[in-house]
Amino acid sequence: MNHCLMMKVITVDIDPVTLERLLAARAVSAEEYIRAHQDMMRIRNRIAPVFNSVDVLVTPTAPALPERIDEAINPTEATGAEPSTRNTAPFNLYGIPTVSVPIGFSKEGLPIGLQISSAKLREDILFRLAHAYQQATDWHLMEPPV
Repeated sequence: MNHCLMMKVITVDIDPVTLERLLAARAVSAEEYIRAHQDMMRIRNRIAPVFNSVDVLVTPTAPALPERIDEAINPTEATGAEPSTRNTAPFNLYGIPTVSVPIGFSKEGLPIGLQISSAKLREDILFRLAHAYQQATDWHLMEPPV
């Protein structure tokens, strides 16, 4: 029986920073990946007990105001500096359920967010709190001044 393999090549535009990270990942060995995954799981298990004494953590979504679009496209060229690390990164890495809600605008009209985090498998708590906040305020309905 003659089997024919057909392949379709799809081209996709990938953000240069994302592409750089994907290409760099090729150099990671299976052993390194497994060790890093085990380390991440140990840290996740050490962080989980925080939620034994609190229902949620409330933090700013970002450590600073967002970049303008022209700066965000190529931050290093626009500002001469590396983009800032967002407050969401540790929550993503450690698998902590988190939602961000709008809480207003800066005097420059840039959006400001609040992130609410809960224990793993307790998303119901953070969704109820986020919903209650949006019922009590109307920031989620507002548009920044242009």
